Amino acid sequence: FVGPIPFEIRGDPPGTNVPLAKHLQGKLLIIHGTADRFVPIGHTMRLVKAFIEAGKPIDLLIMPDEPHGSPGIFGYGRDAMLRYFCEHLSTDVELTTLTQRRLPPLP
Repeated sequence: FVGPIPFEIRGDPPGTNVPLAKHLQGKLLIIHGTADRFVPIGHTMRLVKAFIEAGKPIDLLIMPDEPHGSPGIFGYGRDAMLRYFCEHLSTDVELTTLTQRRLPPLP
C-alpha cells in the first residue's frame, strides 16, 4: 500500500475482530509481519489492546520485514507456530521431529 490510509479504514475496519476480543476462550498466538501491506500494524495493535482491556491473555510475535500471509513461514515464524501448537494442543508428536522437517525455500 502506498499513500495515506483511506479515512474509512483508519479506525477499525468493517469485519474487525476487536469487539469479539472479550469472548476469547483458550490460547491465541498472533503473528504479524511488519512488511504486511494488507493489514497495517495499527490494526493488530488495536486488537491486542482489546485483548488486554478484556483481561484475555494472548501471545504476540512480531516478525520484522515479513509480508502478509507468511511471516517467517520457512524459519523462525514456522518454528514458533509449531512450538505453540505442541505446547497448547494435545499431541504425541515431539517438537524436535516437527522442527527438523524444514520446508524448502520459495523459488
